[in-house]
Amino acid sequence: MGKKVLSLFLAVIMLLSIFTTCAFALTSANPTGWEYELVNSKATITAFSGADNTVNVPESIDGYSVEKIASNALAGTVENVYIPACCTTIEDSAIAAGATVYGIKDSAAQTYANANSLSFVTLADKASYSTYVGKTITVNVADNATLTSTNSLTTISGKSVKAVASGTEILSVSLPNGIVGNIKVEIKEAPKSITNVPTSLKLYIGEKYQLNPKFSNGTYDETFKYGTTASAYATVSQSGLIQAKGAGNVNIIVASAGLKATCALTVLKKPTKFNLSLHDILIGVGESKTLTYTLGNGEKAKDLFGTWKKLFGYCRRYAAVFVIALLCAAVGTVLTLIGPDKLSDMTDTVTEGIAPDTEALESLIEAISENSQENMQTLMERM
Repeated sequence: MGKKVLSLFLAVIMLLSIFTTCAFALTSANPTGWEYELVNSKATITAFSGADNTVNVPESIDGYSVEKIASNALAGTVENVYIPACCTTIEDSAIAAGATVYGIKDSAAQTYANANSLSFVTLADKASYSTYVGKTITVNVADNATLTSTNSLTTISGKSVKAVASGTEILSVSLPNGIVGNIKVEIKEAPKSITNVPTSLKLYIGEKYQLNPKFSNGTYDETFKYGTTASAYATVSQSGLIQAKGAGNVNIIVASAGLKATCALTVLKKPTKFNLSLHDILIGVGESKTLTYTLGNGEKAKDLFGTWKKLFGYCRRYAAVFVIALLCAAVGTVLTLIGPDKLSDMTDTVTEGIAPDTEALESLIEAISENSQENMQTLMERM
């Protein structure tokens, strides 16, 4: 019996320890006076035990991002309260009536203030910015706010912030009444070059070409600008669409982030004839060849000697055929020149050899005729 009681006692002690651990895991107190609960690994502020009238809600507590402020959490003597942008839910009656709310423009804090007839002051227009080394951005904050760099990745002059090194910068925004908020600035390495722009291009008059430039080392929030050195030959829109206007040479300029890329454009007249070189169609048995052609206005080849050299090179393998063809052509030419006279003489000779003796033939016919008459007369007499 004693063992059963002891076992039961130990079991109760274990259960109590588990519930106590769970309670501390779900509800915690922060040394600065913030009490919170964890919901899906996010902190919900339930109370503030501090005595300050001006309160800055932290972005995180004990490493947990603050996502929500529960009802009556700041319903005490709070007069001024800053609510960060990460806090997206504020329950009814969470903040004391008459308090002034400070926060980021268009955030949940502003929505809550407007819905509950509380004064709202915009501490900053944005909670975060993205830039790159060497670029200066303007951070819009309250007129009486002071900007301070916490990680020394930027230099600050008024509301102008210049990035001097890559990384994550936290800018502290403070007001004289003790309100303090943070702005995050992500800083990347500066763009190195503009790519995806052809160095040279040929278009016919009336044709169009769309440029699609990019940065070689990533995506940046920058706009590409375009220009032309001779609008009479080609124009380019601010979206990068090139249109060929007149025959000539012109440079198309693409610029952004202090960088520049140039496309050398040649505008040609539209072709009027189709030229196909002979050496392009000379192929051997079993060979295959891709035909190449040029479209032009009947102009001569720029490298005439080279073209003939290539032609003879292709014809070398057919030398025997060409020799036979030349010999046949030569024989044909000779026969054409002397053939008619020789053929006339040969015809006369043949004709003389087969022509009949007309006088002898006539004598023979007369003799046959006379003999026939005599025979006919003799026959009649006998009858």
